[in-house]
Amino acid sequence: MENNAIYVSKSGSRIDVCIRNDRLHKIVTQGSGNARFHVCESCNGLVFVTADIGGESFGALNANCMINKFGFLAAIETDFSDQSAAEKLEQWRKNWCHPVHITR
Repeated sequence: MENNAIYVSKSGSRIDVCIRNDRLHKIVTQGSGNARFHVCESCNGLVFVTADIGGESFGALNANCMINKFGFLAAIETDFSDQSAAEKLEQWRKNWCHPVHITR
C-alpha cells in the first residue's frame, strides 16, 4: 500500500462511498487493527480510512484522491505513534467524519 496520504476530515461531516468493484477494493489493517485502510488494488493507492467506534463508523478521506485536493485548509501534521489504541480511537471519534456509509 502506497501511503502518501493527506487525510481530510471534519467532525460531523458525512462520507458516502460506493464500491463499484469488490475485486479492486482491499482493506488493510496495521498495529491495533482499529483503523481499516481502504486501498485500490488497481493503483495500490490509499483512498480512505475508517474505524468503528462505539458501534458507529468514522472516517477520513485521502485528499490526494480528490479532484480538488488543494481546496482545504493548511495541513496540520500529526503523530499518534505515542498514543494508546484507546487514545487514538478517542481522537478519531472527535475529529473524523461521521457517519460513514459504504454501499456496493
